[in-house]
Amino acid sequence: MPKQKRYLFLLVVIIPLLFSGCWDKKEINQIGFAVGLGLDKEGGDYQITTQMALPALLEGGGGGEEPPVWLVSGKGRTIFEAIRDVNTRSARKPFWGHLNVIVFGEEVAKDGLVPVLDLLSRGKELRRSNYVVVAQGKAKDILEAQPKLESINAVFIS
Repeated sequence: MPKQKRYLFLLVVIIPLLFSGCWDKKEINQIGFAVGLGLDKEGGDYQITTQMALPALLEGGGGGEEPPVWLVSGKGRTIFEAIRDVNTRSARKPFWGHLNVIVFGEEVAKDGLVPVLDLLSRGKELRRSNYVVVAQGKAKDILEAQPKLESINAVFIS
């Protein structure tokens, strides 16, 4: 076998090994599990409310008065800006793969849901099987409610 072909063969074998790996991995302690999403409109701005699960309080050993979720809100001229604002308010970036329910406020629903659902469905983490609910009033009020039968109201709604 000629020397050039041998080097070419080694390159073809070695290069795929160098480029494989977990280059886009997300460590579990670096993400926040978003279980509920609320979209409201105040004036010309959008307000996003994200219900993030607190895994330490979901383990079952607590039994305290503190709810096992944390509400994070952000505002922006567009939905994308509001989501970006939520990302800056939390130490952990929301992971949308565990989202159970999307709650739209009455004002957002009056403007039309198709553009909003189109934007959300283009996200790579968001599943297409989420429940979509339109609230009478504000979506944030729905996500702040404390149901008696379930510890996380986004799970209760779904």
